[in-house]
Amino acid sequence: MPSWVVQVASLGSIEKANGLASKLKNSGFSAFVEKAEVRGKIYYRVRVGPELDRANAERTAAMLRQQQKLDTLIQRYPSN
Repeated sequence: MPSWVVQVASLGSIEKANGLASKLKNSGFSAFVEKAEVRGKIYYRVRVGPELDRANAERTAAMLRQQQKLDTLIQRYPSN
């Protein structure tokens, strides 16, 4: 069953991605890092979720923007 994640960053450094994910976990968010290859370049996407309900993902995104001052992108998960 598809669900939703909130992407907050796509970083070139695993250390920075893990650091941000740890900070978010410490603030009570279910953050994780996923490796992605885009046009031959490796990125580490910091995501929060997943949520079964898009409305819950929207609320999480709003909290991330307000509390953490992060840009958010809501995506289907898994993306395939």
